[in-house]
Amino acid sequence: MRNTKNIVVLAILAISVVAGARAFAPTNFFTPWDPALRLPPAGKSTPFRIGVNMEYGDTHNGRNWDDKKRNVLRLYDETQAAIPALEQPSAAIDTPDFENLIHQLRIAGWRPGGVNGGGAWDDGTRGHLLLNGKFEQFDVTPHMRYILPFKSFPGSLALSAHLPIRHAEIDNVSINDLTGSNLTGEHWPVSDYLVEQLMTSDIKGFAKRYGNLDLNNWSATDLGDLVLMMDWGKDFPQTKEDLKNVELHLFLAVSCPTGLKRDEDKAFSMALGNDGAWSLPFGIGIDMDFKYHIALGAEAQFEVIFDKTKTYRMKTHDYQTEFLLLNKGRATMDHGFFWKFYLYLQGYHFWRGLSLKAAYEYIKHDSDRLTPKTDDFSAMYANGARSLGEWYNHEFIFSLNYDFFEECKMVKPQFSFFYKLPVAGKKIINPQTFGGQLAINF
Repeated sequence: MRNTKNIVVLAILAISVVAGARAFAPTNFFTPWDPALRLPPAGKSTPFRIGVNMEYGDTHNGRNWDDKKRNVLRLYDETQAAIPALEQPSAAIDTPDFENLIHQLRIAGWRPGGVNGGGAWDDGTRGHLLLNGKFEQFDVTPHMRYILPFKSFPGSLALSAHLPIRHAEIDNVSINDLTGSNLTGEHWPVSDYLVEQLMTSDIKGFAKRYGNLDLNNWSATDLGDLVLMMDWGKDFPQTKEDLKNVELHLFLAVSCPTGLKRDEDKAFSMALGNDGAWSLPFGIGIDMDFKYHIALGAEAQFEVIFDKTKTYRMKTHDYQTEFLLLNKGRATMDHGFFWKFYLYLQGYHFWRGLSLKAAYEYIKHDSDRLTPKTDDFSAMYANGARSLGEWYNHEFIFSLNYDFFEECKMVKPQFSFFYKLPVAGKKIINPQTFGGQLAINF
């Protein structure tokens, strides 16, 4: 029996080794180490656990930089501005075709370097586009956990591996040209006519021609980042009348960059992990068991994401917008610190193995910073992108789980369902999501 268990564990680890989501905007989908996904322990008599977590959500809206509900493609800019995209081009798009475009616009009066990309040329509607789209994601995360057989070790020490498999998409993308929408009469000014003809009437062709940038729908199904984790927990039984037990637990993990990276040539592309960066998640928590099968707990989690140097799209002017950045180059991303705070109240095993839980979770990511590796880009302009600023999310999580600990002795199944309700946020795609877990302990 012991040899069979060892073979199963080694097989799962092997699959995991060969096998977090961030998009143009982050999402509120669970990380593999989220405390809301932690199942009740089955005991040291069944030290192995294998299982799978699932989560699904879709939405048209998220929260913008001012905590207002906006379409998922308008979280950083209310509109996309085509005229500022031409400001201070890098050598990568300094081609004869590009020079001819600039020449035609100059004849009509555009002057690079003016306020809002050429003074009165960018009047808030000329060259502006209104984007709309829909976000959808589905996660399936196989995982395993093994409690190490250290009998003399205080508490329990366990190793686990998690491998997210994700499908994500941005579809139903629509682009509405606002050029000339504030004018009356039958005749457009020459400036509106040229901007419409040369840029916004075929904005997808314009972005592709001068920046190799794809503004079409995007979708992908691929791996996320492999997470290897060690966790420790210890019970401290209490003799108080109401408080029966206190458990302290902590964990340390490493997130390996196995996930699909963001495609910088697709405007709505997502990274299905930390975009090629390694990270160290860690956390500490406390659980208190009271009489009447009531539990109360809290946890603080953090993640240090290491610097990553790769090709990024970067701003070359203050007024450029996130989805019309025609310039790209090598830069180092200094990732901000990640915070998560979790509180819960649970009625556990109040009827056989049935438990109900209500939880509150707050997550926050500090500002990122880019350091360009070429003189074509200014760090001041590059770091003016709203997407690099801090973001956060507030949400409530409601879950139900059933543990077959009484019914089954040798093999102990568990299953759970959850519903997540976001209530506030900043610069995040935060749909209502639902999902569940299935695990077997043996």
